[in-house]
Amino acid sequence: MSIDTGPAQYADSVAGGAEWLLLTLGTPGEESAAVLLADRARRGLDELPPEPQSDLDTLGQATAGLAVACTLLAADRATGPGAAPATRAELERSIARLTETSEELDALAKVPVAGFAPPVAPSPTVGAATERLRRQSADSLSAMAERTLGLVGVVLDRAAGWPKPVADDALVCVGAGGRPGAWLGELAALTRRVLLWVLDRLDRLLPVRLLPQARRRARQLVEAEDRHAAIRVVLGVTDARLDVDRLLSGPGLDRDRLDRATAELLGLDERFDTAMRWVRLSVGAITVVAELSRALDPLLTSAALYMTVLCATVVVTRDYVDSGRGLGLVHGVRSVVADACEEHSREPG
Repeated sequence: MSIDTGPAQYADSVAGGAEWLLLTLGTPGEESAAVLLADRARRGLDELPPEPQSDLDTLGQATAGLAVACTLLAADRATGPGAAPATRAELERSIARLTETSEELDALAKVPVAGFAPPVAPSPTVGAATERLRRQSADSLSAMAERTLGLVGVVLDRAAGWPKPVADDALVCVGAGGRPGAWLGELAALTRRVLLWVLDRLDRLLPVRLLPQARRRARQLVEAEDRHAAIRVVLGVTDARLDVDRLLSGPGLDRDRLDRATAELLGLDERFDTAMRWVRLSVGAITVVAELSRALDPLLTSAALYMTVLCATVVVTRDYVDSGRGLGLVHGVRSVVADACEEHSREPG
């Protein structure tokens, strides 16, 4: 069996195996269908590209892996002599989610990673172009902060109910290839391997040089009383906004360069929305994993996954904001404005 190359094909292949299993539940063919499903999930991991080329590739692979994990756990619960009738519905829902994920990943693969910079009407004057870019920069930065908070808010709500040692242990797992505990059942044990693979993918967004800051910023958000204020500080939005205002107050600005920068920010917004779509799907999948898990320590397992996604989301968003030394995978808001103002990007403090 070959899945071709991408995460969309992997998700689709596993979904097909799960659909066959669903049709054979309670029949003599159930066992062989479960073997087929496990084989597709196992081989698919080995055939995926080992080195994602962008933040979107990395998040897409992680999203596919988490959706596959949900389906494997649902299949584990639905098979065998002790399976309850309700588990059939769980498997149906997991297959639907996996199919949706496959379709979204397939659509993403057809969009240029660089994003699309839509044309903007020429500004009548340099002053008008400056003010338009200033407004667009502010809008982009605010939207990034609010969109990120809206997604990680689910994680923060979950973390609020954890005993403090669980949150501490989960943060220690971030970037360390977190180790989901022992799992019961063959399909569930395979899920463990898939989740470790997901953590490995997310670790690509958490290089060692960024880990201490990522953990510290995640803790700031977990412990914050005012999340809206905290997210702007953690993401560097406040400092980036000040930098943008300084840059656009300088001399020698060019109308055409400013208009091109406004268009580039609109394209950056689209790419950021795509990245956050995968974060949303990933957070939802982790919630399902927590509900279906037969891990001996399901709380810590899901906590480690949640915290890894939280840290990765913060690091990725800071890259889009361009707030200091980051991944360098995208040309962020501050750099776009700096280039338009003919000032070479510098590393903010």
